[in-house]
Order: sequence, then structure tokens, then C-alpha cells
Amino acid sequence: MKRIGFSLGVMVAMAVAFAGTCFSQTVDFVHYARYDNPPAQADYIVKVTEEITSVERLVYTKDYPFNGTTSLKVERLEGTAAPDKSLNANFFRYDDENLYVVASIVNDSVYGKMEILLNPYVSVPRFAAAGVTFSGTAETLVHIGPIPALVTVTVSYFFAGLETVEVPLGRFENALKAETSKTISLGDLEMAAIRTTEWYHPLAGLIKSYGMDSKKTAELQEIAPPLESPSGIGEWRHMEAVIPSGASASKANSHP
Repeated sequence: MKRIGFSLGVMVAMAVAFAGTCFSQTVDFVHYARYDNPPAQADYIVKVTEEITSVERLVYTKDYPFNGTTSLKVERLEGTAAPDKSLNANFFRYDDENLYVVASIVNDSVYGKMEILLNPYVSVPRFAAAGVTFSGTAETLVHIGPIPALVTVTVSYFFAGLETVEVPLGRFENALKAETSKTISLGDLEMAAIRTTEWYHPLAGLIKSYGMDSKKTAELQEIAPPLESPSGIGEWRHMEAVIPSGASASKANSHP
């Protein structure tokens, strides 16, 4: 089975015990991922068994026209010395209740470039509680080379809890830990799947990820525009997230 590099994917649907801090209140995933206030870009160092192997960059573009609407485009680039190769791009919208996966573009070494246009969009509730899995499925027509194929795309999220995470940029408290994966299936054949553990924080969005299949760890090194240091002297310590008391989001600025 060929695996392809999605930044967002299907979360494993299971109830597990977790070592992180549990939370009983709901957490706004859109806010934690900074989809409501995205940075321009974020740079990561990528390690395999503690050895730095490459660098990655997430580039955020608001109100990007694609698949018949405007969405937040999140493009992932990778390279050895500089992030100069596009791996994939995901397109998101959201409203007061849900996050919508609108489309994905994948550059795959076997299948080539695939545009996965989802209609209807895959939707998951934007407010999360620990131990809960959210998932959604949609069918779409893709072209594998010149051949059209009807595939099924499944996206889900398992929110494990809140943890303190150390990355090159600094120490983030109350980071949201999420186990995610995305699969693409052609009938009974699973064409592609990737499972990741990701950590998000409202100040920086995605701060760390671990590929369960690739065994790669990406850690946030730099973000633009830069975060304002709480101490004023460039110390990135004790960044605490705000946990809302309920699912009462402010009016969303992007709707399906």
C-alpha cells in the first residue's frame, strides 16, 4: 500500500487511556489550529530517531478560491535544506459548529498529482472533548493519470487531552493532543492512509506532529509573523491556552 503525505487525516476511532492532562470542558479545535487567525507560515525541523533529516513549512492562504468556493489553504512543503517541494495542500472552511474539509491536492510519487474535490464537504464538529472521536466520509471522482476513479475519503479526529510540549520555538502548556488520519479508498482497496499524532496551541497552531507510519517527528522552529514574547525578552515559556467553558464560538468568518 502506498502512503501519501496528508497533513490532516482520519483519527483512529478508539477510546484509550492517555498520559496527558484530561479536560472535561469543550475545546475549540478551529481556534487551537489557528484556522480562525492563521499565521503566514510556520517552519518545522523533521527528525527520524532524533536525527534531523529535512525541514517542512506550512503556508497559510486565507480566502483562496478553489472547488467553487473560497477556503483557507494550508500547503505543506518539504526539502532537505529548504522547503522547496510541495507535498500536499488542504482546504478548510468552518462555521459556528463545524470544521469542513473542502478539498485536498496530493503530489504522489506513484499516482502523480491528485485533486480531491469533496462535495459534500467532510464535516466534523469543531468543539472537542477528551476521549471523543469525530469522523466524516465523502465520495469524490479523482483522476489517477488519465483514468477517472470514484474514491471514498474518510477524515476523523480523536482528541486525547491537553499536554505540555517542548519544541525548538519554546514550551507550550495546555497543547491539544489529537490522533488523526485520512484514508482514500477505491472500493475495498485502501489506496492511501496516514496516521499522525498532532499537538496544537492557540498561539501557534500546529506545534508538533508524529507520523505513526513514517516515524517522522516535525517540531515548530519558527513562525511568521513571530509570536509576541510574554516576557518581552524572547522567552517562549508557559504559554497557556484558554479553554472555553462551552461550545459558544464567536461568529465565524468562513462559512460552507
